[in-house]
Amino acid sequence: MATKQTVNINTADIEELMTLKDIGQKRAQLIVAERTKLGTLTAETLKALEGIPSNIWDPFSFMGRVVFEEQLDTTETEIEKNVQPENQQVTAENKELVTKQQDQLEQQQVQLQQQEKVIEDYKTKLMIADQEKKSMQQDIKKQLLDVKSQCSAQLTAKADELEEVLDSMQKYKNKFEQELHYVKIEERQ
Repeated sequence: MATKQTVNINTADIEELMTLKDIGQKRAQLIVAERTKLGTLTAETLKALEGIPSNIWDPFSFMGRVVFEEQLDTTETEIEKNVQPENQQVTAENKELVTKQQDQLEQQQVQLQQQEKVIEDYKTKLMIADQEKKSMQQDIKKQLLDVKSQCSAQLTAKADELEEVLDSMQKYKNKFEQELHYVKIEERQ
C-alpha cells in the first residue's frame, strides 16, 4: 500500500517510486532509466515519458507527493534563507485566502439569514392562509347547514301542503262519487 511521504523523482530508488499510486516496478524502472539518461527529470520530461500516462503527475505534484529536486549540498543556513521568504509569502497568501474565505462565509451567513427570513415569512403566510381556509370551511359548512335546514323546512311545508291538497281532492272525489251514486239511484227510480 502506498505511503503518504514525499518522493523526490531525481533521487528516489525503484522501491520509493513504487510507493506512488499507479507506479509499479515496470514504470519505476522506466523513470530510473530516463533519469540515468537525462540526469535530472522535470514534470514535463515525466509527462513525455512513454509507457506512463501523462495525466498522473499533476495530482502528485499538486498534493506534494512528488518533487523534482536535484541532490544538492547546501548548508542549513542557506536553506533557511531560501525557505524563510517563501514561508512568509505562503503565510501572507494563507492570510489572504483565510480572509477571502471568511468574507465568503459571512456572505453565505447573510444569505442564509435572508433565506431563513423568507422561509419564516412564507410559513407565516401559509399559517394565515390555513386559518382563513379553516374559517371559510366553517362558514361554508354553516351556510350549507342553514340551506339544508331551510330546504328541509320548505320540503316539509310543501309535503304538508300537498297532503292537505290530496286530502281535499279525496274529499271532493268522495263527495263527487256520492253525488254520482245518488244521481244514478234517482235515475233508476
